[in-house]
Amino acid sequence: MATAPVTTPTIFTKLHTAAFRQVSNAPLVYLRVLIGFIMFLEGFHSLVTGWVRDVYIHTNFTFTFIGFEWLQFLHGPIMYWYYGGISLLGLMVCTGLFYRVSATLLALMWTSVSLLQKTHYNNHFYLMVLLCWMMVFVPANRRFSLDGKRGTVTETNHCDAWCIFLFQFQVACVFVYAAIAKLYPDWLKAVPLKIWLSNKGDIPLIGPYLKLHWVPYALAYLGILFDLLIVPALLWRKTRKLAFIAALVFNSLNATIFHIGTFPFLALGLGVIFYPASFFESFVPNARKTEITFAPVKHSKAILTVLGIYMVMQIILPLRHHFIPGNVFWTEEGHRLSWRMMLRTKRGNATFIVKEPSTGKYWIEDISKHLTPDQAHGLAAHPDMCWQFAQYVYNIYKNKGQLVQVHAYATVSLNGRPERYIIDTNVNLATVKWKHLGGNKWITSYIDRY
Repeated sequence: MATAPVTTPTIFTKLHTAAFRQVSNAPLVYLRVLIGFIMFLEGFHSLVTGWVRDVYIHTNFTFTFIGFEWLQFLHGPIMYWYYGGISLLGLMVCTGLFYRVSATLLALMWTSVSLLQKTHYNNHFYLMVLLCWMMVFVPANRRFSLDGKRGTVTETNHCDAWCIFLFQFQVACVFVYAAIAKLYPDWLKAVPLKIWLSNKGDIPLIGPYLKLHWVPYALAYLGILFDLLIVPALLWRKTRKLAFIAALVFNSLNATIFHIGTFPFLALGLGVIFYPASFFESFVPNARKTEITFAPVKHSKAILTVLGIYMVMQIILPLRHHFIPGNVFWTEEGHRLSWRMMLRTKRGNATFIVKEPSTGKYWIEDISKHLTPDQAHGLAAHPDMCWQFAQYVYNIYKNKGQLVQVHAYATVSLNGRPERYIIDTNVNLATVKWKHLGGNKWITSYIDRY
């Protein structure tokens, strides 16, 4: 009697089994509540503190991500309603009300405002874009949600394993790349921290200690160790409590010293996702209907393909500056979307000379007529923003019937070094094209001079 041949599981079969294994969805419910509430806070805080007014109302325009200038229609008083909508949608996601619609709208609206202005770019804005989109594609409303109470979804206590792993992977990327980015000479010499802490002596209780000689070095190296080890320490049961205490101290110090918005609270909350599902089961109520017949997953290959592409992109994007000529700390090409968090300090000044070739006249453009102090403050340090401002000035005169050239005289100090020109002053920024993949040759080469 012939025996059936023994087949060895393929890599795809193993991935399929691991990805679609049924696990507790309590961590997913926790993430929905956390992310929704953080988004509610972002929208509400931006309104009540006047941030929306200062960024979108009292400005002539915003510095968008290049290529997204068409988003300028989101400017003016409408942004009060827009951020009110973000806040409301955050609450709807938090409570699981009309979840698919509210999560999709929240992701679209937050992505739009993140692309609309980069004067106040923060890595946690980018992280929240990714988290919001991930929430769109996971069934986070099938337990402890208003949708479940309304009977519009079938409740369950389970979900596919990839739904939880995706968030764990993303958070791990943030911390690991943050650690790697700190492995450069200035950080190892605590140069940025010495500059930042020099004016923090008035902080209650800890201020005097921040002036001690060894403190910047201690914080620099502890920052590397924390970012590198926090994920494995949270995963390992024996170090989990100590890791959480370290995260609590680390994020509390960040919030106190650097005032970086909701990120410390978001980072602390996301760290808990590495706890076992049993931890979340202790406080997330069970679904009313727990018996569900799990049919074969539809479009499993497509799901695994999309997940694979996304994960590869998240691995590659933070490394892209290695393939762009120049020092990323100087050129800023490849800096954003890379988890390069609080690594350097820059200060500088920018003057824009407008020349009219037909008459031979030239003059200094008054930046204060066009930009707010916040916009002008970060202008010189970011060559892409200088290019955008030159384009803006050129179009103003073009609309008046004047064809002009715009040259930037921008000097920048990196980590306390003497100021030097960051842009070739001979280049007419009004006519050069922006290279999206980097390597804009009119940005000067970086020379280390202390």
